[in-house]
Amino acid sequence: MTDEQFRKEQEIAVQDGYKAGKANTIRRACEWLDKNAARYVVTRPIHGCKMTGLDVSMTADFRKAMEE
Repeated sequence: MTDEQFRKEQEIAVQDGYKAGKANTIRRACEWLDKNAARYVVTRPIHGCKMTGLDVSMTADFRKAMEE
């Protein structure tokens, strides 16, 4: 195997590892959202009207879960 062939195989392996890591991250994020998103949907009065939205703590909790 030449140096060039070896370098190309290493490059492909790195790209495959990156793709696998990216796919795993996306899978974990989707699983977390499926499991937890509903508890962050809140209805609160704003200027006398009831408004439904996402609680801001969702971002911090999501970040923490993805870092684990």
